[in-house]
Amino acid sequence: MTKRFTLALVEHQGHLYSFEKTSSSAEVSWENLSVKGESAWPVQGDHSWHLVLQEINGQLNLSSKLAECWIYWFVEDTSQAAMQRLQSLHGEFDIRHWSLLHWQGLQELGLIGEQDAKQALNLWIANQLTNLLAPTPELPESKEETPENSAEADLIERLAQEKQQLKKEKKQLEKQLQNQQEQLDYLKNRLENLATAQMDIDTLTLYLPVLYKNFWGQIRPDELALLAGSLQIPEITSPAREPDSGVLQVMKKRLQNMPPEQQDQLRQFCLQLPHAPQPRPEMAFFFEADH
Repeated sequence: MTKRFTLALVEHQGHLYSFEKTSSSAEVSWENLSVKGESAWPVQGDHSWHLVLQEINGQLNLSSKLAECWIYWFVEDTSQAAMQRLQSLHGEFDIRHWSLLHWQGLQELGLIGEQDAKQALNLWIANQLTNLLAPTPELPESKEETPENSAEADLIERLAQEKQQLKKEKKQLEKQLQNQQEQLDYLKNRLENLATAQMDIDTLTLYLPVLYKNFWGQIRPDELALLAGSLQIPEITSPAREPDSGVLQVMKKRLQNMPPEQQDQLRQFCLQLPHAPQPRPEMAFFFEADH
C-alpha cells in the first residue's frame, strides 16, 4: 500500500514553515521539515511556496509529486491573487487532498498567542494541530473521552429523552383533542336533529295542556297542527277542561320517565310557541332541566 504523508504548510509573519505528521503506537507528533537547512523560509515573492514544495518533494522522493500527500494550508493572505497562486501550485504539484485555514482566524480564536513566531508555532503545533486536522485514511484517530465530551453526550441524551417525552405528550393531547371533537360533533348533530325534528301531534296534544295553564285558551288546535307541521288537527271539546291535580301528578311521572331525547324535543318545541303560555308550577322541573 502506498504510504500517505500528512503535511502542514504554515505562513506566519513573513516566513514559511513546513511540518510532517509522524506517528507511532504511542503518540502522534509533528516534525519540522527544513528547507535548505532552515526551519523557516523567508517569503521572497510569489515563488516562495514553489521553492518550498520543490524541496519537500525532493526530501520525500515521491514519483507522483505530492498526489499522495494530505496537505493543510495555514495562510495569512487570503486575497484572490493569493488563492490563485495556491490553485496554480495544486496543479503543478498534483495536490489532490488539501484543506485551507486562515492564520488570523486561529489567532482570533485564541489558538495561538502573540509570542515569537517560531516559538508560537512549535507550541501550537504540539498542542493544537492534532485536534484541528482530520485523520488520514491510513491512520484513523479515535476521539478520546473528555469531561467536555461526556457532558455533551449527556446533554444530547437528555435532549433526546425530552424529545421522546414531548412526542408522547403530543400524541396524548392529539387523542384528547380528537375525543373532544367527537363529543362536540355529537352534540352539534344532536342540536341540529332537535331543531329539525317534528314532534308527533298526539304527543303534543297530550303533554302541552299538562305543561301550561289554559293551553287551549291561548293556542288553537289548528295553530298547534300548523306549528307541528301536521295536517291532523286535534279535536278538542269546547270549552276545554283543565286537568285536576291527580291527573297532573300522573302526567308529571310520565314526563319524568320520558326518554331524555324525547324530553329535549318537547322542550325545543315549547320554545317555539307564540304568546308565551304560562307553565304550571308542578311542571317547573321540566323547564329547569334545560338549564
